[in-house]
Amino acid sequence: MDYDGTLIKFHKRPQKAEPDDELYSLLTGINSNDKNKLVIVSSRDRKTLESWFGKTGICLAAEHGAWIKEDGNVWKTKVSFDDKWKKEILGIFKSYVDRTPKTFIEEKDFSLVWHYRNADRDFALMRLEELKCDIISAVENLNLGIIDGDKLLEVKSMNTDKGKVSSILLNRANYDFILSIGDDVTDEDMFDAVPNFGYTIKVGKKNSKARYRIKSYKEVIELLKLFGDSK
Repeated sequence: MDYDGTLIKFHKRPQKAEPDDELYSLLTGINSNDKNKLVIVSSRDRKTLESWFGKTGICLAAEHGAWIKEDGNVWKTKVSFDDKWKKEILGIFKSYVDRTPKTFIEEKDFSLVWHYRNADRDFALMRLEELKCDIISAVENLNLGIIDGDKLLEVKSMNTDKGKVSSILLNRANYDFILSIGDDVTDEDMFDAVPNFGYTIKVGKKNSKARYRIKSYKEVIELLKLFGDSK
């Protein structure tokens, strides 16, 4: 499952979205059952996921799956690390931060993100369209993808996405029940990886390939409590 917007509400400051005691207890409780394998597939960087869930034994996939940590082991990646492209994209992003108040940049190992969650919505959306045009021309000859996400624009390596890492993890064993939950456009790749007998749930009202829909992260928590109560 995804994290931001799926297990917890969006925060104006991303670092404030750490799990509270209830969520932490719920997730660790589900994962402690030997019959379950819980996986958090997030766009978050590995340092953040490590600080929140590193000691839980929960399988973690950071930066859309560029980094994976399974069963409490060390973080591993199979993605070639090449950040030469960042300098040009970072320069473009910085120009839009200067021109768009309350926006900011997040840098990860394999991606750069322009966040406009705190900015004036209409003004930010206008800037977003301009930014996309500038970014598309900059990445057309590079192996990079553009994600127009929830109040963000991300440029990342094309070598990984949530679908690819989900397929890898699903092939680890012969599971008899699979549930995938997410709210963002990047979670659509994750839904694609789930076999036909699995259950896919979209959080929110946006169009989705998911078979089912749920209103908000609060209902996700209530649903997961049922798994936590199962023996």
